[in-house]
Amino acid sequence: MLVYGRDMTTSTLQTNKSIVILKRRKVKELKAHLNKTQIAKRLAVAPAFIRKWWDREDVETDNRRWVKGRLRKRTEKEKNRIIKIRERLVKNNAFFYGPDAVLQEYKESFPNLSLPPRSFVAETVSKNCKADRRTKRIAGGSRYLHYPQASIEKLGNIIQEIDFAGGRALKTERDLVHIFFWVYTQPFKLPQALRINVPRGQDALNILVEDWKRLPMPDILKMDNDVAFTVGGRYHEFSMSKFICTILNLGVTPLFTAYNKPWNNGCVEGANSVFVRKIIKKIYIENLNHLDRQIKRFNKAYLRRLQEIPRRITLSREFIAPIIKETKLRPDLKDPTVYFIRQVLEEEDSQIAIRVFKVPIKIDEQYLKQFVLAKLNVYQKRLAVFYEKTPGKLKMIKSISFSVKYH
Repeated sequence: MLVYGRDMTTSTLQTNKSIVILKRRKVKELKAHLNKTQIAKRLAVAPAFIRKWWDREDVETDNRRWVKGRLRKRTEKEKNRIIKIRERLVKNNAFFYGPDAVLQEYKESFPNLSLPPRSFVAETVSKNCKADRRTKRIAGGSRYLHYPQASIEKLGNIIQEIDFAGGRALKTERDLVHIFFWVYTQPFKLPQALRINVPRGQDALNILVEDWKRLPMPDILKMDNDVAFTVGGRYHEFSMSKFICTILNLGVTPLFTAYNKPWNNGCVEGANSVFVRKIIKKIYIENLNHLDRQIKRFNKAYLRRLQEIPRRITLSREFIAPIIKETKLRPDLKDPTVYFIRQVLEEEDSQIAIRVFKVPIKIDEQYLKQFVLAKLNVYQKRLAVFYEKTPGKLKMIKSISFSVKYH
């Protein structure tokens, strides 16, 4: 037998049982003079212990097999099953082969057996399987720059990130291959991908709209400053793209990340990284059909991990089909807003500023290198800049008139 965790000596076990039985007797003795709360304080036990033994007749019998602090024994068969499952997942180029993936496979392979604890699976994999050696990012690395993460999470209940993976060259293809990623980040995690011909805002819209017919429409759509999302054609400064207008018409609020800071869109960048590591660098892609099959396998692997969408999310939310030819914001929109995450930087002319739709906005020098959150009220023609000094609490540091053109 394989003993997982620390064991207790027989003497310690008997001593603990004796103490518990003694406390049970005291409950019976004191109930005539004290109430339950007073007895719990005197015996230093939880109220639940008093309630359990308050009316019980037999307080002497103790049939417990396992004492607090002592974990159950796991068999060698369980250990070997876990190792084989992990090796099979790795051999089959599965996207996930951590403890959760092993447990899920264990449950499907042996439906009639009880599941081993996750901690035992994690320890077995760690001690007996080859490690997945990757450089891990240190969490909280930009906390001192006051990146407004807590405030971003409070902007909406459902948050989604999108991004175009840069054109990739395949040995079997003459033209570069483009892939669009979209990822639910809050309140559940779900990355998906699809190959596209050209990274255009219209293609992204078509994919998102189709997906929102079966999954919740986000409150916040987070993206980088790609020209496909921000501006287009002859429009430059003080201009919103057709993509932004359509998103606002659908009732979704756009949120643009800081320039040259891909980690601001961390979840979608992470999905892209998994895709490159598990497919592009590991599998020889024969043709575009083969690539599409691998993308389908990628999506299926993530959908399989999504156990259930939280019940508080309503899937029957009224869906407003976009009018593709519409060139202006709907007049009945209620307070359309666009957010921008920006890092305060020094411009070439030595002014300290951020840029919103390519327009420089001067910021006080004390915020140099720090992150701020800018909020543009389109109909009110007002831009407010906020600084998160403490997590979740924003302080307005600037407010100016800011009128934008929209298609």
